[in-house]
Amino acid sequence: MFWKSWFKKKFKNQMIEELERKIIRLEEEHMTITNGLEKIDEEIYKLGEQLSQSSEKIDRGSRLQYKTANDIIGKIKKLDYSIKEKWDFQTKYEFELKQKENLVGNIQLLVQVLLKMLDDIDIACDKEINNDEDNWYRLHKMWEIQIMETFDNIGIKEIEVLGTTFDPLLSEAIDTMTLEEIRSSDGIFLQKDKYLPFEVVKVVRRGFMLSDGSLLRKAKVITIKEERGYEKNKG
Repeated sequence: MFWKSWFKKKFKNQMIEELERKIIRLEEEHMTITNGLEKIDEEIYKLGEQLSQSSEKIDRGSRLQYKTANDIIGKIKKLDYSIKEKWDFQTKYEFELKQKENLVGNIQLLVQVLLKMLDDIDIACDKEINNDEDNWYRLHKMWEIQIMETFDNIGIKEIEVLGTTFDPLLSEAIDTMTLEEIRSSDGIFLQKDKYLPFEVVKVVRRGFMLSDGSLLRKAKVITIKEERGYEKNKG
C-alpha cells in the first residue's frame, strides 16, 4: 500500500513538474510573443510616423507642384501676352511703315508733278509779256506762287543761283553767252554793267534743295562767258 501511495505521489509530482515546465515554456513563449507584438507595434508606429511624414511631404510636394504649375502657367500667359503684344506692335509698325512709304512715294510723285508744272509755267511766263493786265500771265504767276508756297510748307527750298558764280554742285550749265549776246537778246537775262567770272545770268530751270540740305535737283543755267566777263570786270 505504501508503495502504491508513493508511486502515485511521485507520478503526481512529476505531472506537476511537467505542467510547471509547460507553464514556464508557455510564459516564455507568451513573453516572446508579447515582445514580438510590442516590436511589431513599434514598427507599425514607426511606419505610421513615416507614412504621416511621407503624407505631409507628399502634401507639401503637391502644394508646391500646384503652386509651381500655377506660376509656370502664369509665366506662360504673360509670355504669350508679351509675344502677342510684340506681334501686334510689329504688325502695326510694319503697317505704319508701309503707309509712310506709300505716303512718301505719293509725296515724291506729287513733287515731281508740281516741278513739271512749275517748269511749264516758267516757260510760259518767259514767253509772255510781263504785264499785270494779261490774264494768262497773272494766272500763271498765281499758280507759281501757290506751288512755291506748297514747296515751302513741305521743306523744299529754291536754290538761289541767279547772279552768283556758277557752282557745278548746285547747277548745270547748258549754255554760255557773251555780254553782247545778252544785250542783243530778246530773252530775259540778268542785266549788269559788270559780271563775276562764270556768273549765272539766266535760270532756265529752277533748282531745289530739301530742308536737310540734300539736293533735290540741280538748276539748269546760262552763264557769262569767261573771257568776256573778265574783260568787263577789268574795264
